[in-house]
Amino acid sequence: FSYRENEPIDFQQNSYTTNLSSILAFYAYIIIGADRTTFRANGGDPEFAIAQSIVTIAQSGGGASGWKSFDGTKNRFWIADQLNSPVFEPVKECWYLYHRQGLDRMYKVENHELALSTMSTTLQKLQEPNQKRPNSWLLNIFFDAKHGEIVNVFSTASLLGIDTKNLQSTLENIDQTHSSEYANLGAKK
Repeated sequence: FSYRENEPIDFQQNSYTTNLSSILAFYAYIIIGADRTTFRANGGDPEFAIAQSIVTIAQSGGGASGWKSFDGTKNRFWIADQLNSPVFEPVKECWYLYHRQGLDRMYKVENHELALSTMSTTLQKLQEPNQKRPNSWLLNIFFDAKHGEIVNVFSTASLLGIDTKNLQSTLENIDQTHSSEYANLGAKK
């Protein structure tokens, strides 16, 4: 994108103005949608739909890269496509259950077992979208952000009597980039 000092950055939802304003609006809606999804099931769907609309409008304006499917497999088109695809509903469900029913419950020690069990079950549900669309960018983004947290959160699982072998196998299969980090999942370090 190009920007001249003091140039206004205007965004109009139903028309293309500049690549910069479209990029900023797109990521703002994605971030807000992702945050809302962690608080309420499908809470970010309205924002994801607007992000998809921004992609569609930007494809016809300016000719900038990153808005079309053939611009690569890791771009704004694919983020919006996957966030709005029924194939990836389990991913958004995972975001909600992992955060709201998992992490948010862990503030009390007596809830750890239930929270970890919920998180384990919901993470294993990611097998379905991974089988339908292997190596999707949406799953890659999630695990790039969360793999360390997942390992850390499950570090006490064995002390609580929670079996993490199935989860470990699932994570190693879905998130092969970080598979070595899941080797001792559930074992206190």
